[in-house]
Amino acid sequence: MRVGIILSAVLGLHVGPLQSQTVTETFAAHLVSLDTPAGYHAMGKQTPYPAAMFFGFETAPREDCLAGRITITLVDPQATAGGETMTPQHWADQMISAVRDRHGDWALSESRVVIDGVSAIRYSWSGSRKPLDGCEASKSHPLERGIIIVGLQEDILYALQARDFEPYAAKTVPEGETALLSFHIQARP
Repeated sequence: MRVGIILSAVLGLHVGPLQSQTVTETFAAHLVSLDTPAGYHAMGKQTPYPAAMFFGFETAPREDCLAGRITITLVDPQATAGGETMTPQHWADQMISAVRDRHGDWALSESRVVIDGVSAIRYSWSGSRKPLDGCEASKSHPLERGIIIVGLQEDILYALQARDFEPYAAKTVPEGETALLSFHIQARP
């Protein structure tokens, strides 16, 4: 499924260092922006198909190969596979399922937040992560937690994520959430 393609590609991106700043991208005749935390590196940007784009940031490299991540996934809900219009709830269900499938001891809670003046669904999750290939340290940090915020604004679906392993998550997930709450989308002039 396309969500799997998006998530797989996001996990493999890495570009370079980024200081705390406002980052702006263009997607489907819209400008999107958010304020990134200091110490994060741009992971890159990909467009796996014309109706979707994702980009992200990760914490500075750690000796244990683990990193906190912030990812932004944008989809044009009118141009999804099969011609069906995707709803925010359907999009949220797919994103949650993709994360849940990689974890055991799963816990999930749901609440509402306001992003750029519009209500969105906020999911807080935690679970024991399956070890990462090539990362011996991931075996000693099995607990991962994060948030996913899903919404629809300006006819664009978005999934905003912040995640990390414990003990780092206590610092990086709130930093990531602050960045995600600065998310802004508008039609290009």
